[in-house]
Order: sequence, then structure tokens, then C-alpha cells
Amino acid sequence: MKFSKVKALATTGATAIYLGLMNAQVVFAADGGEVKSKLTSAGKTIQGILTGLVVLVGICVALFIIIKECLTQTIHERNQKFITRLVGWLV
Repeated sequence: MKFSKVKALATTGATAIYLGLMNAQVVFAADGGEVKSKLTSAGKTIQGILTGLVVLVGICVALFIIIKECLTQTIHERNQKFITRLVGWLV
């Protein structure tokens, strides 16, 4: 059973390396404008990924806090807190 896990891991790794090499675009000679545009494109992609991660972490933390507070409070405390926040927001 351990051999099959090693074999599956090796096959997966080899497949990933093969696909990575086949999809790689090798540039032997590029001018400055082309390099700059590729770096700008890569920077925007990385920025989008990091922004998505920050938003995802923020949503998870907010949900954790909301669920944690809901489990520790009674229904009357929740209603009172909601009304207080609503009045504070309206004023």
C-alpha cells in the first residue's frame, strides 16, 4: 500500500513537471518593452491573487466572530445589541 502512494506521488509530480515544461514560453531574446510588459502583467496577476486572499481571510474572520458571538449570547442579548447598533447607525 505504501508503494502505491509513492508511485502515485511520483506520477503526479512527473505530470506536473511535464505540463509545466510544455506550457512554458521560452524567450531567447526580448527587448526591454516586452520584458517590462510581462513583468507588469505578472505583477497585476500577483496583486489580484493577494487581494483575493485578503478578502477571503477577512470574510472567514468576520464569519468566525459572528458565529462565536451568536453561540455565547442569548436571543435577548442579540436583539438588544442589534437594536443598539441600528439606532447608532441611524443617528
